[in-house]
Amino acid sequence: MNFKRIKFKTLCLGIILTCLLQDAGAQWFQLPGVLQRYEMGYSYAVGMATYKSSNNWNNGGNNLDTSFSQDVTSTAGFGVVVGTSIPLKQLSNRCMLALGIGYNYNMFTWDYKSPSFRNKLTDGEGRVYYDFNELPISGVSLQMGLPISADFKFGNDAFLRKNVRFGTTFGAGVLPVAAMTADFDNAGFGFGAAPFVKAEVGIFAGICFKLRAQYALGYLPFYDSKNSLSGFTGYDVKSSLIGKQQLSISLLIMPFSWAWQERGWWNTY
Repeated sequence: MNFKRIKFKTLCLGIILTCLLQDAGAQWFQLPGVLQRYEMGYSYAVGMATYKSSNNWNNGGNNLDTSFSQDVTSTAGFGVVVGTSIPLKQLSNRCMLALGIGYNYNMFTWDYKSPSFRNKLTDGEGRVYYDFNELPISGVSLQMGLPISADFKFGNDAFLRKNVRFGTTFGAGVLPVAAMTADFDNAGFGFGAAPFVKAEVGIFAGICFKLRAQYALGYLPFYDSKNSLSGFTGYDVKSSLIGKQQLSISLLIMPFSWAWQERGWWNTY
């Protein structure tokens, strides 16, 4: 009987020690907070811009001057997103103010009327004019952005807790961008910055998954006339593609969220 009691007590002591050692190990081995908050994913982006073109072509004394402006929307836009956040202040036991830092890389395709000297036509009176062909893709842009924002975080993403299933974030900041564009008439690059807002929801299921919407409004040049890269002999081209709005939807994962702590009655002391 005494042997059974000793065996039972030894078993209980072993279980308690195992739990304590596991908890101590979890407390001792922690990834840096910047890594635990690291996020990455894919995005679909839509750019809204104004395309302006001024063309003057001289061919054997025949001068052709065509200038126009049009509002355009990207036909497709795909990108990648990475980022992290730095806690600034705990506002409550459920809310945290943090500094969001990210990097976006997007590719846009455009479909706008781009005059081409290959489509030069002559009317019945001998006057030269352009035939505007709307091709499936008339230009491609590559854009890099460094969004910096003040974020209000709620739930699991705020305090890195596994046992909190859901989380939300609302933020606002500035989006500096650099872009390069090539179309059938010209090529160039541009730099700018615009304010933006974002909102996201997250769920923890082994790791944290997040869905984010981000909207920027302001000066987002894909290229401008001051930074033109190409031209043709006898063909004076001045064109620009200036973004005014940009919306992106991103699906993100936080790959190191497996290292988040879990708080409950068994280890809250």
